[in-house]
Amino acid sequence: LVNHIHSVAMWRISCVVLVFLVSEAEPLPVKSYENFKILRVPLNSPDALESLLQLEAEGLVELLSDGQAKSMDVLVPPDFTLLNSGVFEGVVELNSNVETSVAAERLTLKAAGPVAPGHFSFDSYHRLNVLYEHLEALALNHSDIVETFDMPGTTYEGRVIKAMRITHNISNPESETKPMIWIDGGIHAREWVSPATVTYIIHTLLGLKEEEKREEVEELLGMFQFVVAPCLNPDGYEHTQLERLWRKTRKPSGCAGGGEKNWFGGCFHGACFGADPNRNWGTEYWNTTGVSSNPCSIVYPGAAPFDQENTRIVKTYLESKRDVLKIYLSYHSYSQLFLTPLGYSDTIVTEHQAHYQRIGRMVVDAIGGRHGTKYTAMRAANLYPHSGSSGDWAHLELGIVDAYTVELRDEGRHGFELPADQIRATAEENVDGLLALIQNSLYYTQNNSAIPDFYQMGPSTLKIPNALFKENRRRICDRLTEKNVPAKSVIFLEGGRQETEYDSDRDTEFQQESYFMWMFGVMEADFAGAVDVDTCTSYLFMPRYPESYAVWMGDLKTPDFFKARYGVDSVFYYDEINATFTDLQPSLLLRLSGANIYSGANFSTPSVEGIIPDDIPLNDAILYPEMAELRSIKTEEEMKVMRYVNQISCEAHKEVMKMMGPGKMEYEGESTFRHYIYMKGGMRFMGYTAICASGENSAILHYGHAGEPNDRMVRDGDMLLFDVGGEYAGYTADITVSWPASGTFTDNQKFVYNTCLKANRAVIEVMKPGMTWFDMNRLCEVTILEEFMKEGLLVNGTLDEMIEAGIDDLFFPHGMTHYIGLDVHDAAVTRNSSLVTLKKGMVVTVEPGVYFPDILLDAAYKDPEQSKFLNWDRIAGFRGMGGVRIEDVVAVTETGAELLSHDLPRTVEEIEEFLKQWKD
Repeated sequence: LVNHIHSVAMWRISCVVLVFLVSEAEPLPVKSYENFKILRVPLNSPDALESLLQLEAEGLVELLSDGQAKSMDVLVPPDFTLLNSGVFEGVVELNSNVETSVAAERLTLKAAGPVAPGHFSFDSYHRLNVLYEHLEALALNHSDIVETFDMPGTTYEGRVIKAMRITHNISNPESETKPMIWIDGGIHAREWVSPATVTYIIHTLLGLKEEEKREEVEELLGMFQFVVAPCLNPDGYEHTQLERLWRKTRKPSGCAGGGEKNWFGGCFHGACFGADPNRNWGTEYWNTTGVSSNPCSIVYPGAAPFDQENTRIVKTYLESKRDVLKIYLSYHSYSQLFLTPLGYSDTIVTEHQAHYQRIGRMVVDAIGGRHGTKYTAMRAANLYPHSGSSGDWAHLELGIVDAYTVELRDEGRHGFELPADQIRATAEENVDGLLALIQNSLYYTQNNSAIPDFYQMGPSTLKIPNALFKENRRRICDRLTEKNVPAKSVIFLEGGRQETEYDSDRDTEFQQESYFMWMFGVMEADFAGAVDVDTCTSYLFMPRYPESYAVWMGDLKTPDFFKARYGVDSVFYYDEINATFTDLQPSLLLRLSGANIYSGANFSTPSVEGIIPDDIPLNDAILYPEMAELRSIKTEEEMKVMRYVNQISCEAHKEVMKMMGPGKMEYEGESTFRHYIYMKGGMRFMGYTAICASGENSAILHYGHAGEPNDRMVRDGDMLLFDVGGEYAGYTADITVSWPASGTFTDNQKFVYNTCLKANRAVIEVMKPGMTWFDMNRLCEVTILEEFMKEGLLVNGTLDEMIEAGIDDLFFPHGMTHYIGLDVHDAAVTRNSSLVTLKKGMVVTVEPGVYFPDILLDAAYKDPEQSKFLNWDRIAGFRGMGGVRIEDVVAVTETGAELLSHDLPRTVEEIEEFLKQWKD
């Protein structure tokens, strides 16, 4: 290896031929990377990393990734035979000619043209002046929460480092005393996606992106001040227009070839420029590891700490804010890593290591939750030890516990030349990571000790406030008061119990009983609750667990915790119910008792024997119908949950459509759906047993049960019917999608699908308050029969005659609608279609289906009263295809209907185009 190094010793990466591109404007010298290669070198021996660092120190190669524990990406010059070295085994070529990709990127930038003032896009990268102009425009348009400023001083080439401060009441001097979150990007010049991502974060903080996170962001802006600097190395960033993979600053740093100078004082072997700005931060460990004394090396730390204007400017500013600075976050690329302190040593364990492990898990889970991108959390030194980083300085010198570095996309396929079409996705997932970081930071957890008054599975999932359940309690109290229940009446409910499976000790996965959930929003098992009807005062009764519970199940929560968590007036232990009711002295105890309108099953009325005083009168008749009717009308807060669960379920359906096709098993589609709703939506459960049917199985209405567990292989020519919905905090979606496995409808499949869709849309278009379920069902039936008559499947009769003979039930053998909410078949007083009238706030399904079930058709063939209407020759061509169902979730508005399951391809043309796009 040493002989090899000497054989190319005169070559230096920093000494390159400048190629001049001729254009109508002034010629620009551009570095050529012709025949340069990028190699991934496994670090599979102790000598491999040391040898790479030696090669870099000699200026013979350039390390691109900071290491990924098992490998390192290396830029090598033409004819450099690293592949033939005995030290390195298993080297993989990632890019055979870097100039090809650099030139393509350069053409894309040129094609994008100049950016007009006020215009900014995350579909392309931008020059420094465009970025700075955009920051000024944002400050002008959002002056109530943001101000831009230039940090004192200029870089070596005379540029400023521009930053933004973002917080509520920014004009109030006291806003500068708020705890500060520092975010920077672009410290390494070639990492273009870093400034772009940081700018997207600015947009999110200003409410221009990630609208669904607006409430969460507003809360943080009230608590923190954010100071954001998208580009800490403006000289280097601009220089990458000429030398795309330039990393360092641009200040002259010495002479190549050992520093030898000529007679005129110049460099005999050429000049070196810049220092690594992430090795220039001064701590007692500066210039000790992971650096090179060669001024041409990309990890040259400078001649002294902070001898680079960039780092000195930022250091001065951050030192002035040390009393308020709580979180330091720096974005780099690439490798998809979340790096925690420390960087200079992989042997020293900090006192906060447990905290770092936890926050690392939370952040990478949040990042992966958006687009499935896998990031890894690790200590910075586990890449390889390196001194002089900004994160180490913030941690060691300013005492910032939460000082982190994020290495953005990707893992080496594109490296620093990440295509611009990945900017948005990279930024979106890192917004989720940022929010998770803040919420799990030491400062936030220590100073935001108020117990959350909402339900939320994760930073990117919906936040459900306790106000939803408090409003429901108010609604039932008002309703009972209108019904003139006796004064001092009290509602008493029991929540669900944690059961074990059969005679085993294995717990079932607990889900709260729906009426108790509607009233209190309690997620835990074995609670009871009460509400004073006169005052709407609320009480929870929690289980009293032994101290040993904490070993197996986690910390024992106190009554005060649950009082704050669920927003009730009082919390007692379950064994204190008797004493509580003795004090309350209710005149009447109202309990739930009634039969479910769908299953017919009776509600399990809570037993109070030995629990409450024996002299309190009981009433089991009043409460059930009143609560059931209220549950059928959703409040606006409930509507937000219904919109969310349907949106996530629609997205999951589209993921299934992308991956399913001939040769796939039905259960693979079910698995994809379950994974998506949990990963993206925090939905641990589905609303009901998944129906994932193909071919003839799609005519089995409740396919997917234990005897038919979605286990058929999909065949070419099949229709697929997937009836699945996610559930969040008990609220569920119920959506059915049908499509051809091949991606293209046959003529028969197209006819059946269009018939079903026509019936679906016909009903939704006329839905409004006052319409009966009977009218909805009849419209659906008539639409289907009319299409069958036009196509010649039905003959020899009128619509009325066919309906009288039950022909509609042959092809559409189920109801067209049902309530939906906290149960997939939600609570209500009646399901009699003649008695149910649509009201504003109702949420129902619209689910016409067209099927060809052999069992019904065979019976009809033998029945002369039905057989006479059926064109058996024509019907024969449809038998065996199964069926089509198109099910949507629809909310009744004041004047019509709101389609909650709207984000799906529904027409034949939309489906075929969607499938073609993904199959291609």
